[in-house]
Amino acid sequence: MPKKKILGLLFILLGLSILIISYYKDYKNEKVEYLLLDNYFKNTSSINYINNNNIEEYIAVLEIPKISLKRGLYSLESSKNNVKDNIEILFGSKMPDEKNGNLILASHSGNAKNAYFKSLKDLELNDVSYIYYNNKKYTYKVTNIYEIEKDGEAEIIRDINNNTLTMITCDQKDKTKQIVIISEMC
Repeated sequence: MPKKKILGLLFILLGLSILIISYYKDYKNEKVEYLLLDNYFKNTSSINYINNNNIEEYIAVLEIPKISLKRGLYSLESSKNNVKDNIEILFGSKMPDEKNGNLILASHSGNAKNAYFKSLKDLELNDVSYIYYNNKKYTYKVTNIYEIEKDGEAEIIRDINNNTLTMITCDQKDKTKQIVIISEMC
């Protein structure tokens, strides 16, 4: 075999090895995060987890069993509370322990690594979500699903006499629309 072909094969193998190792590291860190999330509400009012040797802190956790989503939420003041990297708590949100409050969350859909709401489209009426906050588990059921124009504003249609969880993401089929899912606390 000519030297150029052997050298080309070696570069391909090296590239594949780097991809596999980086995938394993990401997967390993994700598993550490979820293991700690499972133990979160037994002892503390905030969660610490290790990600790439940095200690991170969540104020709450969103869990949606139907779509196998379990992800921590950062405080409104945190620089990590952004839709670019995480599920974002939107300004004006009220936490689950505030009477008649509305916790409003936004995240990307699609296929990217940060598309935490990619399967939100699969939710139906009466599907359950949980928010773990201040050592309590809050249960919500989907009561309304609708689309809005993607124009920077979101009309939230909800019963203001109930605690609500509102989740917003882009429609994967029509990029000019967003999906809004309203869930009421049970």
